[in-house]
Amino acid sequence: MISVDARPQQISQPIKGSEAFRLEYNPTIPEKALYNDIISYLGEYRFQVQKYQYKLFYTLGTSAAIEDSQAIGLHIRGEEKGKSLLAIGKKGIEDRRERGLVTQKVVADYLGMQQMEKQIAEANDGDTIMYASPADSEEGYAYGFFYIGHVVVEEGQEHILDNSKKEKHLEMTAIRLESHQDLDRYNTAVKLLTGENPKFSTVNQFIAHPKRVQRKISMQEIDFVMKGIFDFAMDSKRQKDFAKVIQSMSPYIQEFINLVKSGASHAVLEPAFYALENYALELQAKPEIVPEVPMRRENAGVHMQPNLAGLVQTHGYEPPKATGSCGSTSKKNKLGSTDLYGQGSLWEGEINKLSSNELDSESESDGFECPNCHVGRVKGNECPHCHITAEKWVEMHPELACV
Repeated sequence: MISVDARPQQISQPIKGSEAFRLEYNPTIPEKALYNDIISYLGEYRFQVQKYQYKLFYTLGTSAAIEDSQAIGLHIRGEEKGKSLLAIGKKGIEDRRERGLVTQKVVADYLGMQQMEKQIAEANDGDTIMYASPADSEEGYAYGFFYIGHVVVEEGQEHILDNSKKEKHLEMTAIRLESHQDLDRYNTAVKLLTGENPKFSTVNQFIAHPKRVQRKISMQEIDFVMKGIFDFAMDSKRQKDFAKVIQSMSPYIQEFINLVKSGASHAVLEPAFYALENYALELQAKPEIVPEVPMRRENAGVHMQPNLAGLVQTHGYEPPKATGSCGSTSKKNKLGSTDLYGQGSLWEGEINKLSSNELDSESESDGFECPNCHVGRVKGNECPHCHITAEKWVEMHPELACV
């Protein structure tokens, strides 16, 4: 998927249904976060949208979001400015481990978010932060993404001398790349846009290394590189059709959000979401007949009357399977979502602290959880994440050490 969401930490029941869109939300989830999830899911999985714009915020969280040390202070957050993406990422790692799923990519996402936070803390207004996410053929994904973020210092922060203490946001653009997924092309694109010369040999290494460029790279320059390397060309009709369909479906989407907020059961939510998907597919097939926002006349006036329950009666069956950056839409998919933040394998970063073998080996579950950071998997004498050694940990916690 290609928008930030709060799904991993919102899950309050066993995960069911599509792995690409999880229905077990806590009713306290902000409406904006859920709306972004739905739109980005339909955009990637059902409309193959080529460009998607959204925002990330480097800001203080709301009082309700301050639940652990990773949420306190300035952190990267979604548009609802709730929990930090680091807190979401840590919860997502724990979730996958509890379910017995592989965690290489989500751990990379988590470590990379730490690196990206350092980059935006140091960044000036107008800087560019970017990273690539090539197609992962091993997990069945035939397309990749390039993510571009332009740094904007929030108004009223200019007087703060310490750049790392300024609130900022990223104007993000996700670019879907469907042709030429060989990694050499991605290396070349990164080189042309950053001036560096990466020689990444795995998908995770690309995901792991966001780049900061100390200037605003224009979209014209980015499109020029994407066209030259990947034969990327915008299909403006596809973008317009998607916007038109979403506008038409907005009352149904809002009613679905209301169901989630009311605490509706999975048995109610699953066919309701299926109805949204199938209706979107129907409108996609015939965009020329997309209706205006559905209305019904009541008494003397005209009022918007979405009827999602009625749509479920005609469209509430399981839709065709599709595969994307967050896994398959099939309920039987065993891979599970590999994307913590809804970004198609996002923000990765200090992976240089991990060896390629540790990132890409299927034996990544070997070793034990680091007792210091609770993220790294220690296979020897040093945690690959926080780099604490066994000797140093014993010095810090002699009362817990085995003697």
